[in-house]
Amino acid sequence: MNYRHGNHFLLVAGLNYQHYRGNSRINSLSPRAKISYFTGKFTLWLDYAQTTQYLSLYPYFTVKTPIDIWYPLDKGMKPALCRQISIGAEQEIPIGLTLYAGLFYKNMQHLKDFSANASTRYSGLTDNMIEGKGYARGFELDLSFQQRNLHLRFNYTLSESKRKFKEINNGQAFNPPYDVKHNIVINSSLYFSSRFSLNLLWTFSSGVYTTFPVGVALAHNITDSENKPILIPVYTDRYNYKLPDNHRLDANLDYLFPYKRIRLKISAGAYNVYNHSNPSFVYFNPEENENGKTKFIPKSKVILPFIPYISLHLNW
Repeated sequence: MNYRHGNHFLLVAGLNYQHYRGNSRINSLSPRAKISYFTGKFTLWLDYAQTTQYLSLYPYFTVKTPIDIWYPLDKGMKPALCRQISIGAEQEIPIGLTLYAGLFYKNMQHLKDFSANASTRYSGLTDNMIEGKGYARGFELDLSFQQRNLHLRFNYTLSESKRKFKEINNGQAFNPPYDVKHNIVINSSLYFSSRFSLNLLWTFSSGVYTTFPVGVALAHNITDSENKPILIPVYTDRYNYKLPDNHRLDANLDYLFPYKRIRLKISAGAYNVYNHSNPSFVYFNPEENENGKTKFIPKSKVILPFIPYISLHLNW
């Protein structure tokens, strides 16, 4: 529904109906509404939205990876519910500058996680699914500049996310692995001509939270004839360690060859130009020193280091 009042106010509202059919059958309604005030090149708006999620992400490693498992609701459990309210303003300045700033707050209920003894076997997860609550709040600033052959954009987000489960960390609130406090994106595009352009993208994000062991237990395998000791990491609080910050620079050159109805574009560039080691996931490796003492040393894997590329695009 769209409703306009005079020349300065606009109300947009909607309602989304969802039917979920899994181990349980669930019907839900998700309302949303946005009211905007605009005059000249200035816009002020207030927004409310409600969303529902029926799948829960089970992390296979200590940080998010593409092989994490999306798991459906267990029977009798309610879907995760998020209510978000946000307010923002945008101002266009004649010199080609656009300024945007906004605040948001999310209240989340019936969030899903898995108890500490969760198995990595897919069939063993539902019995360990637990429910909790949480919130997220933040501020976003966006600046963009467009003039002739130059385009610049700067985006910064400051946010905080907390979750609370009775079965995790003795019921104390914690930062989940989705919590990224600072996030920066700087993008620039320079057009030397209608055919030739250079694009640069620099991103920065605060390190996410993961779970590190606090010690090691020593055990023996009595069925092993050599009776070699087994080192078992001991965990207490979950999400108790913050990984290093992530940042990288991407660069790209485009050249366009138009001919009648055919357009050939050649692109050359590099991902992670200065080859910064951003950890993709963390594991622990036992290492023995000269004195015969063994320590568990955290190791990280970098899946995407410096990667140059060249590509051809043909359109007709």
